[in-house]
Amino acid sequence: MKALSVTMLVCLMMVSTICGSGQEPDDQSPEADSKSSETFTVQSAPIKIEVKASGVFESRTSRPVKSNTKQVTTLTIEKAVPHGSQVAKGEAIIWFETPQVDKQLREAETNAQLAELTRRDGLFKKEQAEKLSKLDREAIERTRRDAQQEYDNFVKVDLARRKQSAQFSLQLSEASLENAIEELEQLEKMYQEDELTEESEEIVLKRARRSVESAQFSLGSAKIRYERTLKQELPRAEETQKDIVVRQELTYDKAIHDFETSQKRQQNEEKKQEIQFQKQRKDLEELRQDRQNLVMKSPLDGVVYYGPIVFGRVIDIRAQAKAGLVPGTSVTNQQILMTVVDPTNLQIRLDLSEKDLGRVAIGTVGTLSPTAYENRNLSVKVESLSLVPHGPGKYDCVLSVQLGGNDPPVMPGMTGAVTLVVYENNDALLVPQAAVFEDGKIVYMKLEEGQSEARPVKTGRKIGDKIEIREGLAAGDKICLKKPE
Repeated sequence: MKALSVTMLVCLMMVSTICGSGQEPDDQSPEADSKSSETFTVQSAPIKIEVKASGVFESRTSRPVKSNTKQVTTLTIEKAVPHGSQVAKGEAIIWFETPQVDKQLREAETNAQLAELTRRDGLFKKEQAEKLSKLDREAIERTRRDAQQEYDNFVKVDLARRKQSAQFSLQLSEASLENAIEELEQLEKMYQEDELTEESEEIVLKRARRSVESAQFSLGSAKIRYERTLKQELPRAEETQKDIVVRQELTYDKAIHDFETSQKRQQNEEKKQEIQFQKQRKDLEELRQDRQNLVMKSPLDGVVYYGPIVFGRVIDIRAQAKAGLVPGTSVTNQQILMTVVDPTNLQIRLDLSEKDLGRVAIGTVGTLSPTAYENRNLSVKVESLSLVPHGPGKYDCVLSVQLGGNDPPVMPGMTGAVTLVVYENNDALLVPQAAVFEDGKIVYMKLEEGQSEARPVKTGRKIGDKIEIREGLAAGDKICLKKPE
């Protein structure tokens, strides 16, 4: 971007002033007194500040064209309409080869059928597993219940009964001993009175005495068993029953935990399989849609440009044609192959330099001369201005343009010279910057007899070594070039 030389502007203004007064540029110039160079005579002159840049014509309505296929990531060009073709919305503009996609589609459909069979088999197995799991859970619950019942029976019934049984057995042994002793005593008493032979008496008594001895031994054993039953067997049996209940509770808890974990794992696995199955179905539908989209159509009425258009600038179409749109060439599904633009609705886009950023504002007007048609001057107006750079010292600026009849036609991508009038004043008062003091607030008026007077002023634009005075001075005033002592 090039701005008009400030020095040239000042020189033009000075020449205009000199010619208008009919004076020669000598020591009698109104800019200095003949006696010395310590004063300056103020006069008005027109000034204009312009910003020049190179702009590019850009369509306000354009659509990039890429396949955007979901499953087919690499495609092969079969044919394409030529660069610069005029197309209508819905008209075919790119054709892709189909055999490889057809093969991919057939494989996907076969895989989808197998996946459906696998899914049905999984649902059947799931139903069977749920029924078996229910039976297993009921079985472990019965085992737990039975163990608790066994323990309750032992504590509430069996323990007391076994104690009673041990005691009753002891009592029977005691009774047997008493009976044996009584029987022996009766025999001894009887044999003293009857007339049986001594040999027979001895046999019977001998047997009776043995019965007493046996009963005594049995009683001793019964006492031992009774003591062991009360002090050892029954406590052990109770501990064993408790242990069985505790173990069964642990077994039950573990089984329930395993059931629930297995169920959750199975549910997550089912969700995962269902997601995978649905994804496979979605992929198949996308692939079918991709197959239908292997003939691409124009998104709007307009002109075909090969490749992308970036900030109004087209790429080298010869390189793009060689790289992407030649039949048999492979392209990606996200590659911009074409851009269809509306050539009837244009704007101007240019890069504004950082030094001119503060000069240009929205609404600034100017002219544009197309590079192809130097004699045409088109009116332009700033519509938008970015304060965020998109490159080193580059700021995006968009201008509206009045094309008129647009004959000969201007096409997107063409360039032109833009001139923006950022400031204009037909009666500007310019004085040397060195003659303004106190940070641009005071000048010193030249009075008669060598006197001077401080006068406040309001300054405007700086142009070279001059500065505009907006308030405080008038044409013909004389000011001091140096601050009085």
